[in-house]
Amino acid sequence: MKDISLKLKTERLTLRSLNENDVAHFLRFSNDVGFTCFSVPGHHPRDREGVLSQLRLRITKFETNGIGVFLINLKDNEESIGICAVNPYEVEGKSEMELGFRLCLEHWGQGFATEASRAILNYAFREINLEKVVTFAVPQNTASLKVIEKLGFRYSKTFVHANLLHRLYDLENRDFNLENTENLKTVNYT
Repeated sequence: MKDISLKLKTERLTLRSLNENDVAHFLRFSNDVGFTCFSVPGHHPRDREGVLSQLRLRITKFETNGIGVFLINLKDNEESIGICAVNPYEVEGKSEMELGFRLCLEHWGQGFATEASRAILNYAFREINLEKVVTFAVPQNTASLKVIEKLGFRYSKTFVHANLLHRLYDLENRDFNLENTENLKTVNYT
């Protein structure tokens, strides 16, 4: 497996591509209620072998697509607080590029999801040149819906995913406006 190492830096965060040494982070995430609360049961493995298998799959997808899951770290102390990603995802039989983010509960409500997502979207639209990114959440996930709307996504429709109603949003490249964003002073690629 070749090593693809990519870092995105914002005012308060460093986002980096995953590696096999991230097992401990994901074991901690799988036991955090904030990280897992809106997940399909069983989606987050709780054992070392399961986490490593999932990590390897995510790393391979990143290598294939040039984008994928990024670990979110606080700049000031390098604490890993969650993930943010743009990944291929099938929505109602159509292949889309989907934005997703998850944070540990103690880091909710501080603007980190918005800041990380803006950095990922900037990379997806400006460096990978994606035409469109979609995202979705259950209506009860009001925190994520606020982030989605703050990022400029537009409501598209309601659909069923994992036997639950979800609100689907999309954002086109031409509509992504980095100049009018909060908290994202610079995005550096290393």
